[in-house]
Amino acid sequence: TSIGKAAGQGFVKGLTLGVAEPSTPEQGHEAAVRRYLDLTSRSACGIQSGYELINTQYEFKIACPAGVVMTPLPSVADQASIPFAATAAAPAAVE
Repeated sequence: TSIGKAAGQGFVKGLTLGVAEPSTPEQGHEAAVRRYLDLTSRSACGIQSGYELINTQYEFKIACPAGVVMTPLPSVADQASIPFAATAAAPAAVE
């Protein structure tokens, strides 16, 4: 049903911290991974592949250049002030 589909999309958007308006659940999760990499000083890392493990749970393989060091994830308050990188999908505008 359309209500079930809308509920599922809302759930995925919540899981991705509002990072993206996903066309598919995988794209939404990939956008969240990209944002996480950017927030932990790993913007040079690339997402090589991703697949669904089980319903609504995905695993992504990432590759980082030599010397990339992960930093702690900023607080939620600090995350809001960090702009999205050009490689990350920005949230869709709400009309």
